[in-house]
Order: sequence, then C-alpha cells, then structure tokens
Amino acid sequence: MIDTLESRYVVCRKDKVRWSKNDVGFFVYTRSTSKLFQVLPLYSLGLKKKYGLTDEEMVLLSSSHLGIPEQVEALRNILAKTQLSIDKVQLPESVPRGRKAYLNWLANGKKKRKIYHPCIGNHLAVMLLEREIAGVADDYLRVEGKAQQYLSEMMALVFNIPIHQLIVMPDYCGMTNYYVSADKLALAYEKYGVLTERNDWISNSAAIHR
Repeated sequence: MIDTLESRYVVCRKDKVRWSKNDVGFFVYTRSTSKLFQVLPLYSLGLKKKYGLTDEEMVLLSSSHLGIPEQVEALRNILAKTQLSIDKVQLPESVPRGRKAYLNWLANGKKKRKIYHPCIGNHLAVMLLEREIAGVADDYLRVEGKAQQYLSEMMALVFNIPIHQLIVMPDYCGMTNYYVSADKLALAYEKYGVLTERNDWISNSAAIHR
C-alpha cells in the first residue's frame, strides 16, 4: 500500500491528467488530504453561518494544527460556539506539535490535552455534521454512522466512482479515509479548486459532475 505522494506527482487540468511523474493508476491513502473535503458539508448545510464560525476557524476544521496559542484559542471558540463536548472527541490526549508551543508546554505544567491533538479540528467538523443530521454526535467515527455515510457518498462523487467501489479505512486517529488512485485524487483537487473559486461548496452532485 502506498500512503504517500513523495516523488510522485500528478497534474490535472480541465478534468484530465496532463502530466504525471509515475503511473497515474498507483493507489494512495488520502490521510490528511481528506480534511479539506470532509469540511465541505459545513458550508453546503449552512453550519458555518448557523454557528457564526469565522474563516480562520473553518481552516482549523479542515486541517491539522501545531497547538500554538492562537490555534488553541480558536479551537476553544469553536467548542463554545457549537457547544460540542471535548469529552466526546474520540482522540487521545496529546502535546503541542509546534516547537515553541511544545517548549511553552514544558514550562507550564506539561499536561496533555485533547485540544492539542493535531487532528481535533477534523474530528470537530465531522462531529458537527453527525449532530446536524443524526441529532447526536456520538457515532461520528462509525462507518455506518450518518456523517460517515454522508461523507462517503460525497467522496464517491468527488472521485467520480461508484459508491460500492470506494475503499474506506480509518487513519491513525480513527477518522475514515479513502484509498484511491492518484489520478482520482488529483482530479478531486482540481474540482475542489474550481468549486472554491465559484464559492460553490458541493451543494449538489451536479456541481461535482459539471
């Protein structure tokens, strides 16, 4: 299994592979590249506006973080605005990953916290989606849960493959990720760029299959 794109490049333009350093059919494990897509329902379902989330806070919900004070403060703001419980986040307590943040942590008690985990933003985004469509956020990591089913259907559209061909598997922090060919991932990123430029956050499948 290949789970990295090191020394492997695929360039797409206008829905076609234009250049590749290697065979475009090699499979990759999407890992954190999924986060940008998994946050999109928060836009299309109006949750960004509903909870008054800022653009900076949405960035944290779609990426990893280093645990610097500004990021931790923004994450606490997200928890306050959404009333999500950090106790429900299915992640281990962690330490800040940024060098300065880690040194500050060492000097101030060295207490591990879930909010320092680099993947907490992604987990909060999917928790919010699960609560919105299921009423509670408890099953946000369960593959059969409402949020994961929603995301799998969306990602099948993004990758332009039948849902039954989408290979899903958890990453090291428990979040569902996808195992796809590099050309499908590259084409998905091209569509992502077009959608964001149009401010059209995958509100329907027609936008993806334009």
